[in-house]
Amino acid sequence: MKKTIQQVNPVSTGGGSNTPPVDTMKDVFDKPKLQKRVLIDWLSATFDFIDVYKVSPNFYDIDHHNPLFKQLVGFFGWTLPTSELPKLTRVVRGYTNGFEIGEHIRIIYGGEHTKNGSDRYSINLLMSGEACREFENFMDGNWNDLLTFLLTNRSTIKRIDIAIDDFDGEEISIYDIEGFVRRNHYVSPSENYSIRADGGMRDGQRVSTGFSITFGSASSSQLQIYDKKLERLAKGSPDIDSDVWYRYEMRYVDEKAQAIAETYTIAVSENYSPVFMDMAKASLWRFLDLKVPTGEDTNISRWNTYKKWTKFLNAVGKINLQTKHKVKTTMIRKKLWYETSLHKFSASLLAYMDFKDYNTFNLKTMLKGFEDMFGDEKSLSTINNGRIAMGLKPLTWEDIQETIETIKYAVEIEE
Repeated sequence: MKKTIQQVNPVSTGGGSNTPPVDTMKDVFDKPKLQKRVLIDWLSATFDFIDVYKVSPNFYDIDHHNPLFKQLVGFFGWTLPTSELPKLTRVVRGYTNGFEIGEHIRIIYGGEHTKNGSDRYSINLLMSGEACREFENFMDGNWNDLLTFLLTNRSTIKRIDIAIDDFDGEEISIYDIEGFVRRNHYVSPSENYSIRADGGMRDGQRVSTGFSITFGSASSSQLQIYDKKLERLAKGSPDIDSDVWYRYEMRYVDEKAQAIAETYTIAVSENYSPVFMDMAKASLWRFLDLKVPTGEDTNISRWNTYKKWTKFLNAVGKINLQTKHKVKTTMIRKKLWYETSLHKFSASLLAYMDFKDYNTFNLKTMLKGFEDMFGDEKSLSTINNGRIAMGLKPLTWEDIQETIETIKYAVEIEE
C-alpha cells in the first residue's frame, strides 16, 4: 500500500501544555556551588601535514582525501563528505581560502605569502573563545585528543589562551584588584594596563554591562581580568547560573603557547593536574603580584604579597584539570545553538542547491543522525527530558525506529 508523506516530525507523539511541570523548575531555585575551573579559551595552530594546491591566482584547494584531513575535521564532529564543508572565501589573516565548521571554527589556507620554510603552504586552525565553547558543548570535543593530534603531527601552536573562572570571589574580588592597580600597589612585567567600565540601560534602569582590567598588549602575552557575569548578561545569555563569575584570562603566544599546549597534554595523559595548575598559578603570579606596603620601603617588589591574593593563587593551584566543565546540553540549548550557529550554513546550502536537492540532503542528514543516535540512551534521555518539560509524551526506541522508516520512505520518494 502506498504511503502518503506529509511531514517528517520525529517528535509528534503526545501533546499537552508548553508550561513546564512544577518539579522541572527545581533547578532554577537550587543553585549548586560551582567550583573554580580552567578552560582553553583560544587556539591558533599552523601545520603543513596536509597538501594545499594552487589552482589559480586567487584560489587554492586542500587534499580532502588525506586521512589526516578527515581525522582533523572528525574532531569537530564532521562525518559528511569533506567536500561538503562550507567554503570560506574571504581573506583571513593573509589566507585566501578555507572552511567553517559550525559558526566559529575555521580551517584556513592558501595565499602567496603562506608558504613556510619547507616551501609548503601552511594551514591555520583558528578557534576563538566562542569556537572553544562550541567545540566542547556541542561537538563533544576533547582538547587532549585534538592537541595531541596537532603536536604529534608537528604543528606550531601560535596562540593559546588559558582562562581561570572564579564563581564565588571568596578569596578576592576583581573590584578589590582594581584598587591595588589604581594605587600602583602591584608588580607586573607589563608596562601598561587599562581599566574599562561599561554601562547601559536594561528594563529602564541604568546598569553596569562590563568591567575589565588588562595588562599587556594584544600582540603579545597578556592578562585580562573581567566580570564575565556582566558580559553574559549584557549579551542576554547568562549560561551559567551563578551570582559571581570572574574570569582571569592569560594569553600565550609563540614559544610560550607551544609549551602550554605540551604541558597540558602531558598533565591530562598522565592524570597529574598539579603539573599544569602549578604552571598556571605561577604564570598568573608573574603576570600580576598585588603588594602591601612594608614600612618605609619604596621598592614595591620587596613589599609583601597581599594575603588574599596568595590565598586565591593557592586555590588556583588546586583546580582539577580533569574535571569536565561542559554546559549541560538540554534540548532548549541545542535548539538555540542550531538557530544561532547553523542558520548561515543552512542558508548557504539552500543557495547552493535547488529545493529538491536541499530537501533530499536534509532528509538524508536526519536519517543518518537518527541511525547514529539509535541505541544511545543518553541522547534519548536528553530528548525526553525536553519533551517532558513541554508536557509531551516521552519517546521510545520503537518511536525512533518508526521515524527512521518514515524518513527512508521519504528519501525514496524524493529520489
